[in-house]
Amino acid sequence: MEQPNSLLQGTFPVVPTPFHANLDIDYDGFKNVIRYIIDCDVEGLVFPGLASEYAQLSKAERLEATAIVGDMCRGKLDFVVGASAPTPEEAIEYSIAGAQAGAVCAMVMAPLKFAQDEQAMIDFYRTLAEKAQIPIMLQNAPPPMGAGLNVDTVLKIIAAVPQIHYVKEETMPCGQRIEQLLSNPPAHLKGVFGGAGGRYILDELDRNALGTVPACELTEMHKTLVDAHRNHDYDTAFDAYTKMIPILNMQAVYRCNLTKQILVQRGIINSNAVRVPGPVLDDKNIAELNKLWRLVQDYMPAIA
Repeated sequence: MEQPNSLLQGTFPVVPTPFHANLDIDYDGFKNVIRYIIDCDVEGLVFPGLASEYAQLSKAERLEATAIVGDMCRGKLDFVVGASAPTPEEAIEYSIAGAQAGAVCAMVMAPLKFAQDEQAMIDFYRTLAEKAQIPIMLQNAPPPMGAGLNVDTVLKIIAAVPQIHYVKEETMPCGQRIEQLLSNPPAHLKGVFGGAGGRYILDELDRNALGTVPACELTEMHKTLVDAHRNHDYDTAFDAYTKMIPILNMQAVYRCNLTKQILVQRGIINSNAVRVPGPVLDDKNIAELNKLWRLVQDYMPAIA
């Protein structure tokens, strides 16, 4: 349970779900990724999120993986459980499973099906909050996965549900929306995180985001950037950002497949296989990725 006066802030990478070539979960690889994130000395991590392919996981897989994450994070860093689901009953189950595993907060995406029904969205979060056992982070992702709620609607939901302590805002323009959310927030809102793959992180931090919830393939650089910005070392933050943005832009297209490709080439997992539909890297893309990696070599280890 999040302590009353505690504050989540900093770098919270999303743990991907590695698969074998036959698309069964690679649990050894999964544990390797968690260890890698922990070793980067970040403040916390998130599982499962969109970058975990949560919609392609069975309930049993999701619960088993959540328990593993909680066990490995305990006493080391904060665990935010992803509890997004179509119904509040399912979201409650995933939130409780996370709480039992040691999660301090449940990140729950505003469901697309309620995008045009403000009261239904409020009812969804209110029902969830009554039984979730841990505070909530409202994830406002754009369509087609999320609802892409406007700022006024997000604020109304927060005001109606005191258990919502955080927002992950990743509907464009992220930075402006974060600033608007923080301009006159309900007293119980502790702050807002950026997302969107970290592609707008400088603007988000400049507008007082608490931190970032990116994919994990560049965790060292996200950590360096966020820490530098927090310490007013804006030159280092800008340097890290400009060097990693070409890879983050490539990740915007190839998503989980690119994240996993980098983790494969770093020797952390064995396969870049994905269950989620979408474009996958070909040989020319991988050659381009390897060229772009030269830009980040001052911050990151070499890749094979």
